[in-house]
Amino acid sequence: MDVVRAHPTPGSHPDEAGTRVLGIEQPTWRIVRWWLVGMYLVASLLYTRSQDSGGSGAGQVSDVVGRIPYDREVIVGWIVGLVAVTLVGRKRRELLVTLASWLPFLLSLYLYDFARSIGYRLDRPVAITPQITADKVLGLGELPTTILQRHLFDPVHIRWYDVGVSAIYMSHFFVPYLFAGYLWKRGQRVWRWYAASFVGITFSACVVFALYATAPPWYAAQQGLIDKFPRVIAGRGWSQVGLRTMDRIISKGQETVNPFAAIPSLHSAEALLVVLFLWPVVWKWVRPLLLAYPLAMGFTLVYAGEHYAIDVLVGWAFVATALSLGWWLRRRFGWVSPWQQPRLESSTRPLI
Repeated sequence: MDVVRAHPTPGSHPDEAGTRVLGIEQPTWRIVRWWLVGMYLVASLLYTRSQDSGGSGAGQVSDVVGRIPYDREVIVGWIVGLVAVTLVGRKRRELLVTLASWLPFLLSLYLYDFARSIGYRLDRPVAITPQITADKVLGLGELPTTILQRHLFDPVHIRWYDVGVSAIYMSHFFVPYLFAGYLWKRGQRVWRWYAASFVGITFSACVVFALYATAPPWYAAQQGLIDKFPRVIAGRGWSQVGLRTMDRIISKGQETVNPFAAIPSLHSAEALLVVLFLWPVVWKWVRPLLLAYPLAMGFTLVYAGEHYAIDVLVGWAFVATALSLGWWLRRRFGWVSPWQQPRLESSTRPLI
């Protein structure tokens, strides 16, 4: 973390005018980087097209989207590669610092999934009814999931809002990591605090998953403890816009993850974390739009039966705890607040 000393962060860069690398002026390197970024994106698209996704037709939009890797580790690796491309023509130290800084972030995700699998194999009793009791209190005698599905869910027809539900649910696999890449590229001190908060919340949740296994609503429905519903709501909206492969991806992922890792909800926690780190540095009129994202994520999770409302609230509580701890550390050791800097959009470093 940063102490009270004025020095550039690894991701920051002063005015590039007049600097040379390998005898080439920086304005020329900027042109090279734009070309490399374009080639990187084209290569990524060609790679996704080359993968066998079981789609219904080669070259169709749904087939291409369905081949996009949504594993968190792959996405983080892709972002690191993109950031590395934008550092071409800069000093070698910047490239090494970039890779070294992102490596713990990437490793933490592997360790997180490994630890989750360990918790799944500990054969601990699974808590099912406490969440139902808590949600009935929140829903004034009825589960919020049951209320939402009774008014919104149509087992025959896919409504327009089902598309939004599917998009919000899938955004969890992209938004937190793309946002981290954005913060890094903009050279913001806040990136380190964001990464530390993200990793801290992830590992704290991992400990809870291992020590206190909790079942989501769809599992309780399968056991006949609450009203039954099909576990297709989170992804069924994709078929409305011709992206059935995305629905298959979600279904496959749901079958392979630990089903007893409901509390806390990392979907809701990471959505709120992104918004709170953006909150102090955006215009006030944008803030209500930002706030809509974690609320929409919470609505999606409860409506789809992927989480109870209490899971969402506990996820938000994890974020509040992590940010409160960060505030206390800054007060205790005199570290500079990550938000004591220019607005994100007014950073002096060019994007490429």
